Amino acid sequence: MEVAGGPRLAELEALVGQSRAAGMAVELSVEGEERRYAAPVEQTAYRVVQEALTNVHKHAPGASARVRVAHRTAEIAVLVENGPSERGAADAGLPSGGNGLVGMRERVSTLGGGFVSGATEAGGFRVSAVIPDGADGPDGPGRTDGHSRTGRPGRTDRPNDADHTDGAARADRTAAEERRGGVERAKSA
Repeated sequence: MEVAGGPRLAELEALVGQSRAAGMAVELSVEGEERRYAAPVEQTAYRVVQEALTNVHKHAPGASARVRVAHRTAEIAVLVENGPSERGAADAGLPSGGNGLVGMRERVSTLGGGFVSGATEAGGFRVSAVIPDGADGPDGPGRTDGHSRTGRPGRTDRPNDADHTDGAARADRTAAEERRGGVERAKSA
């Protein structure tokens, strides 16, 4: 996992700007009080958005997208959702953040978070990640031994805050179930 010098959440506006410059209509909204997170948390959230936007360019050209970032008490949630494609798949030439959906899922779960992806009822696609804030892990302001307040590696004590930004509550409920050990219902591409 990258740490030193990797991308940060403050760079999301520029990332969205790259997609806009490549012709995609992208809406970015940020909820909650913006703050700094542990480097691996910020980099993972950034990479999830980067890879999801790249996937929209590749697999749903002409589709509009929305990116939502929700700063919460003990976690950060990111959502990238696109509408249906207006034409066939293409490559916009934008840099990819890693290994697609599998890479996103691995990055998020390494930090004890939940990841969900799948088709929407409107014919688009949604990627949702909820990542613990890192306050109890490496590079966080709390413990640095890789264990959370519960003493379990990579997990944190946090309420079952399954509500995400509008329209994504269902995806977050699935992510919350996944964090509790439920059966993963996400589809992979």
